[in-house]
Amino acid sequence: MHYCGSQENKNDIPNLLVWDIWFDKKGLLWIASDVFEFVSYDTKNKKFTYYDWPGFAREKLQFANAGNYNSIQKFVAKGDQEFLLGTSKGLVSLQTETGEFTFLGGSIMQMNDIKYDPGSQRVFLSVQNGQVFSYDEETKEYVELKPDAEAYPSIEYKMLSPTEIWMASEKDY
Repeated sequence: MHYCGSQENKNDIPNLLVWDIWFDKKGLLWIASDVFEFVSYDTKNKKFTYYDWPGFAREKLQFANAGNYNSIQKFVAKGDQEFLLGTSKGLVSLQTETGEFTFLGGSIMQMNDIKYDPGSQRVFLSVQNGQVFSYDEETKEYVELKPDAEAYPSIEYKMLSPTEIWMASEKDY
């Protein structure tokens, strides 16, 4: 067991309320469990690695965004050692090698979806109130987007451009 935080006597899933889950190419299962640690589970060695999201949120985000609900709701890998986390506080980066979290922008929200486009070096987030946001890694700008509405219900899936990104949303876009 490896822990990037203060507790060291655990070897199980932090919480049964799981917001997001994903297997990487190395066979690690990554889990975002409500307000608890971000974890990976090595299926071969039956070992959890914990990343101290609650400690980071408590210490670094207490003044950035009001409210006590600190949850990782969606995540996407950005390479082998970095994750982009869609949280109830906004967009956060995690370097898994060091366990270091970095707040990138945003405010209190409930995440629907998160996508990363390596070509444009942009992160896209859709949230429950229907808003869509983008974070540009080069300029470090976090902005709201106004996507074009689509017909609802959708009856076909058309890629109009190879650079399109489709995301889950509560609105008709």
